[in-house]
Amino acid sequence: MELSKAVTECVVQGHMMRLGAGRKEETLYVEYLFYGLLMLANCEKPPISNAGFKAAGDEIKATLSLRISSLEAAAETLRQAAQGTAGAFVIAEPYLQRAADIAAVNGKSEIDPASLFNAIMQKTTPVIEGVLDRRLEPNLQGVVNPTPGPKPPAPPPVPPPAVPGPQEAGNPPEELTVSQIVRFMDMMVAMQGGKQRPLKPGSNERQRPGGRGAARGQVKGTLIYLIFTAIVPFAIFYLINQFTGFIASPQTPMMIFVRNALLLTWCMMLMMGVNRLVSMRLKGFGQFLSIMTWCALTAGIFLSYGYAFGEVDIWRRIVLHLLLLFQLITGRAAFMRVEDTGEVFTTGMLFQNLTSTRGIAIWRHLTTQLIPPLLVFAVFHIFELTAPLWLEKTLYIIGFLYAWGTSQMLWHIAAVKSPLAQKRKVFPAVIEIQHTMLLLPALALYLHWLFAWFPMQTWVIVVLGIYGVIWLLLTITITMMIKKGDL
Repeated sequence: MELSKAVTECVVQGHMMRLGAGRKEETLYVEYLFYGLLMLANCEKPPISNAGFKAAGDEIKATLSLRISSLEAAAETLRQAAQGTAGAFVIAEPYLQRAADIAAVNGKSEIDPASLFNAIMQKTTPVIEGVLDRRLEPNLQGVVNPTPGPKPPAPPPVPPPAVPGPQEAGNPPEELTVSQIVRFMDMMVAMQGGKQRPLKPGSNERQRPGGRGAARGQVKGTLIYLIFTAIVPFAIFYLINQFTGFIASPQTPMMIFVRNALLLTWCMMLMMGVNRLVSMRLKGFGQFLSIMTWCALTAGIFLSYGYAFGEVDIWRRIVLHLLLLFQLITGRAAFMRVEDTGEVFTTGMLFQNLTSTRGIAIWRHLTTQLIPPLLVFAVFHIFELTAPLWLEKTLYIIGFLYAWGTSQMLWHIAAVKSPLAQKRKVFPAVIEIQHTMLLLPALALYLHWLFAWFPMQTWVIVVLGIYGVIWLLLTITITMMIKKGDL
């Protein structure tokens, strides 16, 4: 059953309270809905300020006043509870199911505030119990402004909702699916955009402001941008070349540098359009491509300067690497402002806990891992150092281990347990284990290539063969454990 616009506004206000409290998990708790009912009772005042909900607001306010002495004080209590731990909060899904049953019994086609309030009052949670004033004896047991008329037949008894126990923050029960959380978040976004299109039950479709038309409009706008960016600069360069020969035959080093810089900027503009298309589907990857695009533009301009004027002095090399380092650091920080719609999880990484979606975490980690190699390369490039053979081999080995560890961390992020299903994803989890077990033979082959030790010694082949049998047995065992959820 769909939510009415008034109840959808309650969902919106509940999530606005969550965002104001700085909570990143997107789970919908019943305390959020109750806070939304409090806000709906004063719908003509901020934060709603919408007289269109006046009828529903007056209706629910009449009943709330029978259970709560001060609506403002109750709302402030819920806001303070949201800023603390969410361990005492209760999942809203059973209450919404109960409200749908109540609305159906009363002959309503959607869940209204009265049905939601009745469902909450049948089984209050500890947090909601704390804002109720027990000194007030309610004259109505969850019935909002009953209309006079013939008494309807008694509804069939509906068992009270099975309220799950308190959950740890970010660990909803298994029956709450991603699509359910996304559906409520999309309702919130849709209401803020002024439009809402009902979602069919069981649909995995994610609403966005304006619906599918807005998404198609963004794609069309980006494609138009790419077409104009490809055609207009090309036409300008062609006309300039026809009249001056500036593009094909520049006469001075400065003209060569300016021409190359303009062409690189043109390529960057085209790539940014492609990045925008990618970001519509993969926000983390799109952000990473944008960082790489700016770094490539910076390095390309400095290389074009060296090509035009010859040798580049040490100060320009310092400026180049400082700019590249600045772009990586600021780009890494910008990931925290990217809004992604995937599952939010918390995992330990590099001696700290990271809370993010998989897409953001993977590409943010990869951006971070590019900083140390850049610093090492900067030292050799700025001072034009020549590494002795032993140092070169050592850097090759360290680089191999560094790249291997980075790759394994990326698979670890992809395989981390889902906060909803509490199970690891099988394929990335298997690949992560393979990274650990295959490090030894991969390192042996790499050292043979690096130091030209081929052909292999007999004892090395025997050791690798025995290890291969052990690896095969461990792979089968661990894969079965991962599928069962034991690992």
